[in-house]
Amino acid sequence: MNHLESNHPKGNKSLGERCLSWLLTALVILTVLVPQSIFAMGSSEASLGELALFPYTYAPQGWLLADGRELQISQHEVLYAVIGNAYGGDGISTFALPNLSKRNEQPGVDVTASPVEDVRYYICVEGTFGNSAERQMAELILYPVQYERSEHARHLIRATGQQMPIVQNQALYSILGTRFGGNGTSTFALPNLKNMSPVEGYEYYIVANGIYPSSDYYGGEAYIGSIGLFITNYIQENLPELKGQTLSIQQNSALYSLLGITFGGDGRTTFQLPDMQMAAPHKFITYRMETTGTYPMRP
Repeated sequence: MNHLESNHPKGNKSLGERCLSWLLTALVILTVLVPQSIFAMGSSEASLGELALFPYTYAPQGWLLADGRELQISQHEVLYAVIGNAYGGDGISTFALPNLSKRNEQPGVDVTASPVEDVRYYICVEGTFGNSAERQMAELILYPVQYERSEHARHLIRATGQQMPIVQNQALYSILGTRFGGNGTSTFALPNLKNMSPVEGYEYYIVANGIYPSSDYYGGEAYIGSIGLFITNYIQENLPELKGQTLSIQQNSALYSLLGITFGGDGRTTFQLPDMQMAAPHKFITYRMETTGTYPMRP
C-alpha cells in the first residue's frame, strides 16, 4: 500500500477530493487535446502603437483601424504618451490615431495607404510599449520613432541602410549577408527603408535579436492571417510569401474563415492568398502571412 492509499483508503475519498481529481483529469485532457493557441486567444506579440497589416473585416481585440479617429486620452494614456496628438485631437482630452484609410472625394471610394486592396493598417492600442519578444529575427516592423526611447530598443534597430559590425551581429549577418551592403569581412548593412513608412512619425525597425528563422516556424502568439515584411533564407510553409497562391480550405480552415474568397478561390475546396509581390519595398524583402498561430478574437 502506498502513501496515498494509506491516507485515503479505496472508496473512502471525500466529495471535494473526488471533484478535484475530476478537475485535474479534465485539465490534463484539455492540455493534450486542445491546441495551445485556443488558450491564447486575444493575446498578441505586438507592441503598443505598432502598425500592422490585417486582411480582416474587423479589428481584432486590442487593435483599431488606423483611420484617424479621435480617442479619449483618459482611456488610452500610455498610447497617447507614445504618439501624442500629432495626428489630431486637442491634446487635452482627446488625441487621434494616424489615418491610413483616407476618404476620396468620390463618395464610397476609399484611398488607403495599404499596399493592396482589402488589406488594411491597424494600430495596437493595448499592450506593452516596445515589446519585441517572440518576433522572428530580420522581421521589419512599423513602430513610432518614440520606440528608440524604450527599454527594449536594443532588440530592434531602425532600418536606414547603416553599416553593422559582423562580429557583434553574427546571427543577423547570417540572414542578411551583404545583400544590402557592407564588405562581408567586418561589416554588413541593414536595408534602407528610411522615409518609406506609410505615415509620418513611424519608421521600419528590423528585429536584431529574436527567434532565428527556421523551416519549421510556427506562429505562436502571432495572429493567423497577419501580414508582415520579412527577410529570410528559408522556405517557411507556415509563413509563406504572398504570391496569390491557392490553398486548400480543408487544410487551412481557420485561415479560410478569416479570408474567405476575398482574394480568389472557388469557396468550396480552395481559396487564395493576396498577391503582394509588387508591393514589397526591396527584392530581398517579402510580404508574408502567418497561417498558424492565435486566432484573432473580436472585441
